[in-house]
Amino acid sequence: MLLILLLNIFKLVGGSTAHVMMNNILKKAVLNFIATKYSWAGKRDKLSFKDLNLVKIIAQAVRMVHGQVTDPEIASSISKWLAQSTLRTQRKNVCSRYSLKIC
Repeated sequence: MLLILLLNIFKLVGGSTAHVMMNNILKKAVLNFIATKYSWAGKRDKLSFKDLNLVKIIAQAVRMVHGQVTDPEIASSISKWLAQSTLRTQRKNVCSRYSLKIC
């Protein structure tokens, strides 16, 4: 039941490409400070994101909307998004510290 609900929510997020859709889903499903604890394969003292059930749900939702998306494409998109999580967190901290509206 939860799987179907998440699939329907993730499908509605949308995106012009599979990569954009995955980024949009990840923005909504994973907080940046949590993403900083993960890498795709769990290297450098981080947890492995590829082993989470969330990856299967994201992949299924993206494939329902964008057709045949390969596992390496999914891994690449999610890996890049995770790698930028520290930068996004730092940027958010700077913006909130100085009350910048451009962030």
